Amino acid sequence: MAGNVLQTAPTAGAVVALLLLSACSGGGVDDGAADPAEEAPAASAVDTGCLTRTWDLDLPDLASQMAIELASDGLEVIEYAGVGRHSITFADSGEASMSVDATFSLTVTSGAGPQITVVQIHTGEPFGQWGWVGDSNVLEFDDWNNGGYEVQNITAINGVNTEEPIALPSDTLGEANMEVVCDGSTMTTHTLGSPYTHRWSPA
Repeated sequence: MAGNVLQTAPTAGAVVALLLLSACSGGGVDDGAADPAEEAPAASAVDTGCLTRTWDLDLPDLASQMAIELASDGLEVIEYAGVGRHSITFADSGEASMSVDATFSLTVTSGAGPQITVVQIHTGEPFGQWGWVGDSNVLEFDDWNNGGYEVQNITAINGVNTEEPIALPSDTLGEANMEVVCDGSTMTTHTLGSPYTHRWSPA
């Protein structure tokens, strides 16, 4: 029965699955690139001293961006939220580590369709190496370890949990290069290929 209910709103379900990219994942892949920690540090367009500290992600802001993206596709966003904590620490030694315990939730509807609520829970302690790409403002990651990172997806149709939750894609932080702007009091990052900008404040 749950599968039949999901089929009554394929557009809403598909859009949520495609666009709710929380970008909080600690998953990573080894692309075969040289370990940045083993190379001479390159000059960067961003002051490395600005970056090397612990930063907290603005989860409500990211949830708001998700809602705006969904609304621009014609869905009515009834409510959204981002709660918990997602921090990242950059060390002078070239190490990066994250602590993730964050939950995103969005409730949408489309026309006369049902209300669909998708909840995505991220937990884990991933870590790896970071380094600048030449003299740019782009970071690359290497030797990324999942650190027990998990994503749990829960879907409800009109308030009733389904047996077939919408599986949302995990993000690419730690998998793809990332543009960085840092001024000491704030940092923004944009994972290449993602529609979202992440805003961070010092922990």
